[in-house]
Amino acid sequence: MKKHIILIALFAIASFTAKAQQMPPMEKIDLPEPIVMNLYPDGALKVDPKADPEKDGAVTLNVTVPTISVYLPEKSKATGSAMVVCPGGAFIILAMQSEGYKVAKNLLDQGIAAIVLKYRVMNTSQIDIQEYFKEISLAVPEKPETTAKKHAAQTMAGEDGCQAIKLVRQHAAEWGIKTDHVGIMGFSAGGSTAAEVATIHDSESRPDFVGCIYPFWDKQNVKVPADAAPMFIAAVQIDKTVFDTNWTTLFKAWTAAKVKCDAHIYSDAEHGFGVGVEGKPVGNWMNEMYAYMKNVGFIN
Repeated sequence: MKKHIILIALFAIASFTAKAQQMPPMEKIDLPEPIVMNLYPDGALKVDPKADPEKDGAVTLNVTVPTISVYLPEKSKATGSAMVVCPGGAFIILAMQSEGYKVAKNLLDQGIAAIVLKYRVMNTSQIDIQEYFKEISLAVPEKPETTAKKHAAQTMAGEDGCQAIKLVRQHAAEWGIKTDHVGIMGFSAGGSTAAEVATIHDSESRPDFVGCIYPFWDKQNVKVPADAAPMFIAAVQIDKTVFDTNWTTLFKAWTAAKVKCDAHIYSDAEHGFGVGVEGKPVGNWMNEMYAYMKNVGFIN
């Protein structure tokens, strides 16, 4: 029953975001004014002139020009650490409010600079959203071309994640950030984006910490780099209700490579638990992540 409720909700969001002239409005979140920057110089990316235009709001659709929104903590709280935050949305939408700005607020309260990444996603001119969700939610078999599009989008998102880390380091002195304390975390597809960065980075884009929250990850062969960063995973015990999110592949790869990885698995939660859950153990996952950050020296 729960599976069908979640799928119906996803289809409703997908249909609404694809067809609506306006996006669902943003909630009021107590955040400072951000510094907003394009990830790449003008003209650096080729944009299909036939692509559907971006629609922005509580969820965002059709991102072709990726950006970062930089939120800096009060100087009295600042730790010098920064976290790139990657919202989820199956590489077709971005849950900017629930998995972006609300997370930024929590990070700021801990003195961690929050960099919300609006990364490129698949365009609605190139894919049928409802059919895509049916396939990736295991309701119907996933076609090879769907898998190829999904993996291409994941690679593209990983490139944007790497570029975001580079930009943060370039502006580190200006923003009061330590260049060796720049991490990346994400939710669902954003969790896969963070994991992608953890595996494909170069020396300039290496994250110092990786957080994969119910990562939407289906790649079986994971090559762990020699300079891999500590990873934190928060996931649910049975994550078949929406997506086949095989977080265990990441955990096993990091363990085999003898790189630190903490995995917190919750039996009382479902995919998409986000932040702010009350009355359940899963509601404490961010505090458990902060404790792990201290343990590995990412924050004091």
